[in-house]
Amino acid sequence: DTLVTYGLLRNNSLSALDLRANKLSAFSGPTIERLLNENRTLSDLDLSSNALGDGGALALARCLPYVPWLVRLDVRCCSIGDPGLAALAEALSLASHVKSLMLWGNQFGPAASRAFLDTLTANGDVKP
Repeated sequence: DTLVTYGLLRNNSLSALDLRANKLSAFSGPTIERLLNENRTLSDLDLSSNALGDGGALALARCLPYVPWLVRLDVRCCSIGDPGLAALAEALSLASHVKSLMLWGNQFGPAASRAFLDTLTANGDVKP
């Protein structure tokens, strides 16, 4: 939270941030959400290989539709389960600005698989 409050929020030129493998957890979710909502230059965020879990994914899903400057999000290998992935899929349906969302290495179950299929089908990206 300190890094966001005193560093990243005051940076008006940062366009990419790589926080890969930084021991972030679900408790980091609200801080990441705040960063995305307040830093309007960040277009590429790599959170891969952190234990964000469903809590972190839910925080991302809450803000994803409201941060049109973010075009690339990497949450590979973040211990996200079915509820968190389903929430990201639903958020993606409202976030057409996201051009790249990397998800592999998480625990896809039936709900997340269905949510992504529904989102991609509704956007015309996939035909059933």
